[in-house]
Amino acid sequence: MQEARFPDVEAFITHIEALKGMAGGHKWAFRGQRDATWALLPSAFRKGAELGYSHAPKIVGEVSTNREQAEAEFLRLREFLLAVDGTGLAIPEDTQALRAPRGWNELHEEFEGVGFPSHRVLSMLALGQHYGVPTRLLDFSERWEVALYFAVVDAVGAPPVELAVYALDLDWVLWRGFRRKGGALPAVQVVSAPRSSNPNLNAQAGLFLAPSIFPSQHDRAADLAPLDVRLARLTEPGTVPVLWKLVLPSACAGRALRLLSMRGVNHATLFPGFAGAAQFLKERKKWDIPRARWTPWTPE
Repeated sequence: MQEARFPDVEAFITHIEALKGMAGGHKWAFRGQRDATWALLPSAFRKGAELGYSHAPKIVGEVSTNREQAEAEFLRLREFLLAVDGTGLAIPEDTQALRAPRGWNELHEEFEGVGFPSHRVLSMLALGQHYGVPTRLLDFSERWEVALYFAVVDAVGAPPVELAVYALDLDWVLWRGFRRKGGALPAVQVVSAPRSSNPNLNAQAGLFLAPSIFPSQHDRAADLAPLDVRLARLTEPGTVPVLWKLVLPSACAGRALRLLSMRGVNHATLFPGFAGAAQFLKERKKWDIPRARWTPWTPE
């Protein structure tokens, strides 16, 4: 991972636009974090997170093997989907298999034979991730403006820290970052959920990255490594960086929010609806307001 630091948001924008230009047309994915010291960890990997069934939770940090970790994630997803279906809401890629024990057993056998998560549960994981269920998915966006927004939106008025936006060469992950031997799944999967039923995901140009567990790894110690560590395992020393960490001070958050809104990125556009528009009015109070550079006209 390559790290770069910037004194203000203008320098950050100049660099990230140049970075995209140098990549030879590669597709990029971006993630913003309000604190640059936070690890690139999915919610299901964070210490203390609850997985498994809610009445008998498995606590992350106390799960010993990859098999136990994956099964605990799978059971929490299953409980969520059963609750969703019980209220009459739509489940992406819904089938009868989700309602019968035999179907869930088939998914579990797929985990044993292919790995986790298999393609049949990715859209369901994305739904759970969007609504706060702990999963191994990590949120990214196709737009750096969206990532910067989520890095700065809660920084105004908070204790001063450094913010971070991560830029990932998505084409490298899609076409070169695969496990080439002994597994049907990529080592890190790129997940895109149906946008037609999720207006927020569509507005935010959202996608997810998910690390895989292969059958040969089931009985090894639970691997809860951050995304940057996993990507480093797939790259050879001395190669062009595929992941950048771009750091800037939280003092520029108000200015960043105003500049992003001028580019059409704010709470109203990222969360379409009445509530998003109302929240945007509050968000505008966080902007830096430059002093007027003109003198009001007064009649002589």
